[in-house]
Amino acid sequence: MFCTSCGTQITDTANFCSQCGQPTPLGRQQNFQAHYAPPNSGANFGPPRRLYRSLNHKMLAGICGGLAEYFAADPTVVRLLYVAFIIMSGGLGLLAYLVAWMIIPLDRTQQGFYAAPGQPIAS
Repeated sequence: MFCTSCGTQITDTANFCSQCGQPTPLGRQQNFQAHYAPPNSGANFGPPRRLYRSLNHKMLAGICGGLAEYFAADPTVVRLLYVAFIIMSGGLGLLAYLVAWMIIPLDRTQQGFYAAPGQPIAS
């Protein structure tokens, strides 16, 4: 099997390309099963996903970045949709953003672009 990204030959059982790190079809399938298992399927796919504010895709408070990570979407698309929601709701979306900022916890497992490696993340 060959990597569709860089063309390197890899084994048929590999989850990721050893050269460029891109997931193989097998790796994408396992990732899909791990994150999007149907509820009550009887299989143990790990802990449930939780919604956090993102540090990696943060512009203001990380709300849209966290939603993008939760739904596996592009953060820019989520931001554009949220701006459209704010405009169409007459500003009610802005209030919802502020409430989400207070309620949704910060993901402290991520390291933001401003934190030095190995240093704790200040909120």
